[in-house]
Amino acid sequence: MAKLSELIQAGHAIVEDGKLRRVDPEHATGHIEIDMDIKSIECLAFCDCKNITGVTIPDSVKEIGDAAFMNCESLERIDIPDSVTKIGYNAFYNCFSLSSITIPNSVTTIGYDAFTYCYSLSSITIPNSVTSIGEYTFANCF
Repeated sequence: MAKLSELIQAGHAIVEDGKLRRVDPEHATGHIEIDMDIKSIECLAFCDCKNITGVTIPDSVKEIGDAAFMNCESLERIDIPDSVTKIGYNAFYNCFSLSSITIPNSVTTIGYDAFTYCYSLSSITIPNSVTSIGEYTFANCF
């Protein structure tokens, strides 16, 4: 398991003001543990990290930004903590290998196209706390 702090030390990830801005797709493989106090996973942070299989997100994260995990084709598992309140648009777009996801009770908003083209998605749990689900959120999920 790779740790975010190690990727930062090696110059392969950027964190500014408690926000995870970017992880270099060429150096992100396997399961990534975000082992720092991060407030948000920003827009496109893990975009095109085709070789990550899982991500452990800490309780400090409040938001998963737009297209944060877009095109993470090998992503099989992600644990969203109870601290997250918003999942942005296109957040998991084209995550072909993601098979199940549990949205925690803290989430109120799921953006449009958030899980579009997640072909393997066969199980999703959405709590009553979610008051807004964008258009096409689950388009082309078979």
